[in-house]
Amino acid sequence: MFLRTCLALALFCLLAVASLPAPAPPHFPEITFRTEAPFRIAAKTVEIVEAYVPPLRAPNVEHESPVPPSILLRRWAEQRLEAAGGLDRVRATITDASIVETELATNQTVETSFQTEQAFRFEARAAMRIELVDTAGVVRATVEGAAEQVRTLPENATLLERQEVLFQMSEDVARALDKVLGEILRQHFAAHLVR
Repeated sequence: MFLRTCLALALFCLLAVASLPAPAPPHFPEITFRTEAPFRIAAKTVEIVEAYVPPLRAPNVEHESPVPPSILLRRWAEQRLEAAGGLDRVRATITDASIVETELATNQTVETSFQTEQAFRFEARAAMRIELVDTAGVVRATVEGAAEQVRTLPENATLLERQEVLFQMSEDVARALDKVLGEILRQHFAAHLVR
């Protein structure tokens, strides 16, 4: 009788825990590039090419980010490059959108066992090539830009903290590339920009 009561109580507890609502998934804000005016280029269309193919395996972890860098770079090209009329076409090629993880060496001594050390290093890289291509397929102008960001994560970081770091790195590297490409376009693509 006692055993049945214990089993019934254990089953009741399991059912009670199972019926609890699951914690809400973390919310990450939408990242856009609409705060700046687009670059109006004398062209008929804007074509976006994703030349970078994520390996989907270690040490690359960009696919684990809530918003991978490749999505932000595509969004950048959609929102910051505008075809303002003409015969040529703009080709924006994403050549890198990676986040690479490296495990850092930590001290395993008794003296350091109460210290939290940085155990993971993440390096994000974003790169894009922008070309103006005429109707015959000849490239008339080319600019390229790249940006990098580095962060570390402590050994006791939670899965949510890891996701937050990867999300922030995606945003940071995309915004850094926005700045780099903006300067390059204004300096070396000026003849093809429409005021």
